[in-house]
Amino acid sequence: MMLEAIYIITGQSGSGKTTAVGALEDIGIYCVDNIPVTLIPPLIESLNDSSYTGPLGIGLDLRTPDYLEKLTDIIQEVKAQGLPLKLVFLETTESTLIQRYSEVRRPHPMNQGNGLEDAISKERLALANVRAQSDEVINTTKLTSHMLRKTIQRIHGADRELRMQVSLVSFGFKHGLPASADLVFDVRFLPNPHYIPELRPMTGLDAAVKDFVMEHHSATEFVAHCSSMLSLLLPQYQKQGKAYLTVALGCTGGQHRSVSVARALAESLQEADISVDVRHRELREIST
Repeated sequence: MMLEAIYIITGQSGSGKTTAVGALEDIGIYCVDNIPVTLIPPLIESLNDSSYTGPLGIGLDLRTPDYLEKLTDIIQEVKAQGLPLKLVFLETTESTLIQRYSEVRRPHPMNQGNGLEDAISKERLALANVRAQSDEVINTTKLTSHMLRKTIQRIHGADRELRMQVSLVSFGFKHGLPASADLVFDVRFLPNPHYIPELRPMTGLDAAVKDFVMEHHSATEFVAHCSSMLSLLLPQYQKQGKAYLTVALGCTGGQHRSVSVARALAESLQEADISVDVRHRELREIST
């Protein structure tokens, strides 16, 4: 018996490896983290000899014994045996890494007393060869943990059918634009439920508010055009290697119109068999 797939998740320290491995575990994939690189072939052989035939996830980083010295050779050895191995490399910008390390207050594994910037630079140089041979490179700079999990799970699904993940984010312009947005649409042209006394305390998650917003022809027409445009754009983005697209829909406060339209657009995209999830930033609400 042979393993269905082997995923090695690696990359820059602080770029999201733990979250990525956890995402694989959440969909039932057997995972191991930071085992010595030299134990990868025996592990694969042992699983191939067992009754387990599902996928295997392996998390590796610079702390892994023999990582820089032997990882490249072992990957080539596994692939030469015809085993279905995919190397996934996570990276992010220096400024993002500095922010993340300042928040967790942990030392960078390559920090030798010359500062965090020096450690990040040395690691990037040391990992250049690993990155070059990766099957997929994911920049996690603008990805929330939720987005990264969806992206990693999409990679597993890609072995059967490559599907791009779309995230719809409703927001309020008065609170600023979402940093992760690839496309932004302003829906403040729609009638505002805020000025309807009985609707004001509600949100777009309530049926009465959504019905009020979507009963207007301009709202249904917008959703239809937006859905059609995304159906056209997604294959083009996918050809360029983009795995995740974040579409932000904003109204004044992010309570009524943007939430209602995001829900309606998600329904339209799902009918077109597009993988989509919805996050309502100002409501701190996520739906999939």
